[in-house]
Amino acid sequence: MLAMCQGKGVFMHVEADQNRQIFLQTPDLAEKLGVSIRTIERWRYDGLIPFKKIGRRVVLHNLGDVLKALNVFETPARTRTSDVL
Repeated sequence: MLAMCQGKGVFMHVEADQNRQIFLQTPDLAEKLGVSIRTIERWRYDGLIPFKKIGRRVVLHNLGDVLKALNVFETPARTRTSDVL
């Protein structure tokens, strides 16, 4: 079941076991991640983030799936050692 929530381009998919999947349109995802809409479009074109297309114009991004996809690119913080010079 796909239902619009709060009229802000946020869609929630509720399955039988009550796991909620949050779907966002491109502008809302960009705002949530703190990047531009163009960046989201480029990531989508490059295949870095998953999306679903409904009709000709509506593109939805599953927030959980996008975060998982982006975590692949996370790099661990460098640590300093006092004995390295």
